[in-house]
Parts: sequence; structure tokens; C-alpha cells
Amino acid sequence: MLSRLTRASAGARLQGLYPALGPWTSAALWHGITKPELPTAPLEQDLGQIRAQRLTPLLLRLCDERGWPLTEEQRGALEVEAFMWETLSTSARSAGRAVLGMLEAAGIPAAVTKGPGIAAHYEPPLLRPYTDVDLLVRPRDFDRSMRLLAREGYRPAEASRQPWPYFDRWCREGVNLTGPAGERVDVHHHVPPWHWSRRLDAASLLGRAQAPRSQGMPLVPAEDNLLVAALHLVTDRNRAGRSLLIWRDVVQLGSSVDPGSAVARAREVRLDGWLRHVLLALPEEVRPTALLQRLEDGPLSPLPAAGRLAVLLSPVPAHLGARSSQALRLPVPAAAWCLAGALLPSRSFLHAKDPAAGAYPVLWARRAARSWRSVRSSWQPRG
Repeated sequence: MLSRLTRASAGARLQGLYPALGPWTSAALWHGITKPELPTAPLEQDLGQIRAQRLTPLLLRLCDERGWPLTEEQRGALEVEAFMWETLSTSARSAGRAVLGMLEAAGIPAAVTKGPGIAAHYEPPLLRPYTDVDLLVRPRDFDRSMRLLAREGYRPAEASRQPWPYFDRWCREGVNLTGPAGERVDVHHHVPPWHWSRRLDAASLLGRAQAPRSQGMPLVPAEDNLLVAALHLVTDRNRAGRSLLIWRDVVQLGSSVDPGSAVARAREVRLDGWLRHVLLALPEEVRPTALLQRLEDGPLSPLPAAGRLAVLLSPVPAHLGARSSQALRLPVPAAAWCLAGALLPSRSFLHAKDPAAGAYPVLWARRAARSWRSVRSSWQPRG
């Protein structure tokens, strides 16, 4: 009984992730899928969110195709920003090809998830901008990949410094790197969130990767990218459901793949139940109905680790901090190592976060006090 209630709670939280959107934001997000009327609200009401969510290319295409009026100032700003996104995507694609070349030369198999592989299913691809390329390597190749890229000048951001060096391999799914010219590449050894993606492992994805196409990179198949996107909804920047392009990605991929192949792959990795909940979270008018119907034709796998998923999608991690969300995403042994290392971080980590001089116990006590104040203030009622 408790297990059924837990699964229901997790499913309800998954289906409740889709955020409320303004009329212009919704119209831009679903351009080409729905045919909304011209919003009566001013564009400026939604423009900040549209720009922050990388929807500018979609908005500009919508206005051009539907003949919706834009002021000269609005059009100029939108065209500049759309060009910026196109430039960033081109730069990211070039950086991804360069890094893949380095890995290939070292005998390290790798493939690209998300980004270019998803954009290939947009028409045209520039409607789906991206600022980095996500590379997947086998866990046993991760440390060697990181050493290789470090020699080439790729570094993680100082803000992402971890309590111990082992965190990158055992307490995270991957690392965001910046190259010597500012190019950005993410190297993953697992698909996030790790605890739920273990059947969607690197070895199987690399084995299914397709030969380089127009992007010049090996891409995981659309069926796998669909599942990667459905999983990514939960973990993107620890703000479940807030990244609107991921919702569009799910619809774009769900409408592009062969429903039978997509469902077979989802059932193989036991994410068919997860995928159904994500599709049901979407507004009814944009759901990939053929895929959803095929999913509902047969028995569905229950949500794995439903109790943990319900907690991950609850307000609790936001109150306890990003480290709690990180631990909830990991298999149990890795979560234990994560929490232990976070509780007793290295001295170099403490000193980087608090440059003031002091012995380890002093640095630790100051950090613990700051963390406690942060947690306590987040639980205090507002208003």
C-alpha cells in the first residue's frame, strides 16, 4: 500500500513539473506545433523569460511566419540575439568536434548527447540553440579523458570546485569544462540523474551511436536522446521542469521517432513509465499522441526508486542546498561518499571557499556555521 502511494506521489510530481507560461512564451515555445492567436498582452511582459530560455529564434520565426507585428526596435534586438545564439551553437559544435578528435586520437570512444542531436530534429536546426556540447565516455575512460583535456587547457570553473578530487568521478555525472578560447564542453560518464539512468549506460549508448552526419560528430540515436531529455527535465540546474527548451525537445523528438522503436527502447531500459509521466505533464495539444498511445498499449514499468524521486522533486532539496539534490541523484554507495566528503571536505577546498587564514577545524567550523544559517533561513516562512 505504501509503495503504491509513493509511486503515485512521484508520478504526480513528475506530471506537475510543467510551469505556467505567459501567452507570448507559450506561443514561441510551441511554434510550429500549435497555432495560437496573437496575444493581447504586450510582448515585453514575456520578453525577459523568452530571452533567458533561448526561445528568441523560435519567437522571431513565429512572428515572421504568422505576420505578427514587431516594432523596429524589437525586431532589431531579436535578430541580433538570434544571430548570437546561432554563433554560439556553431562555436560549440566546432569545439565538440575538436575534443572528439582528441579523444579519438587517444583511443577513447565518445559520443554526443542532447544539443546537436536534438537540433537535427528541428526545422531548421538553428531554432534549437545550444552553448556547449555534451560528450559521453565510458566510466573507465573518464579520468583519462579529463587528464587529456586538462593538458589541452580545458578547466572546470572555479565555482564548481568539489570537496575532494574523487567527486567528479564518483559523486557527479560529469564535469563542465571551458577551453583556452572560452569554448565549453561537458564530459559525462553517466547520464543524469545517475540513479535512474543506470540502464541507459555509456557502453550501450556508445554502441548505438550513429556515424557522424552533417554535424561531423557521432550522435546517440533519437530514441535515446528522447529518454536523456525526459530524465534531464528533473535535474537541469537543480530546477526540475524550469528549462523550457527541454519540454520542446521532448515533443520534437517524440514526434520525430518511430513510436514502436522508441517504446521498445524505453521498455528495454525500464523508463517507459517515466516517459509516459513526462508526456502526460505536457499540455494536451502538444503531446506526441502516437508515441503516448503506443506506450499505453502495453504494461508499463513502475517508476524506479519512486520514494527517492518524490523527495527529489519536493521542496526539501531546495531548503537543504544543492548538495542534497546531488546526493539524491546518485546510487546509494556514491551518495554516501558524496555526503561524507561534503561533511569533511579537504583543506584546499575550505581554503578556496574561505581564503582567511586558519587551521582546518577553524575553516570547517566557519563553513558549517554559514551552511547552518543558510538552511535555517530557507526554512523560515516568508511574508
